[in-house]
Amino acid sequence: MSTVLAFDVYGTLIDTQGINEQLQELVGDQTSNFSQRCATSSSSMPFAAV
Repeated sequence: MSTVLAFDVYGTLIDTQGINEQLQELVGDQTSNFSQRCATSSSSMPFAAV
């Protein structure tokens, strides 16, 4: 059996708001809406599938 170490880095080790300045250049006033949709998208997968 292999040993696996996993932890959630989203918002803890990674500055998820740090991209907003660059994102604003692409989507303008829609930055907040775009960022929220990406954060709540269902693109995640069960840990067992990884």
